Amino acid sequence: MGIHAGVCLAGTVGPAEQLNFTVLGLAAHVAARLEQHAGLDEILVSKEFAQLLDAEFVLAARPPATISGLTRPLTHYALLD
Repeated sequence: MGIHAGVCLAGTVGPAEQLNFTVLGLAAHVAARLEQHAGLDEILVSKEFAQLLDAEFVLAARPPATISGLTRPLTHYALLD
């Protein structure tokens, strides 16, 4: 699973007979790319999301990830038990 914090647009798209719920924006893109980098049963969070967490959450730094659409590698962490 990948989690990022930021602005996005969420809603239904398509004709009334076939509405699909979707989320658009850079925040959704980054979360999806983190999910692709995550291992089995692993939760990866971006630095932006990690800053919103309480100190009770244990995080382990991961090597910066190259994410399409970003100019710099993304700092992220694994959320531990």
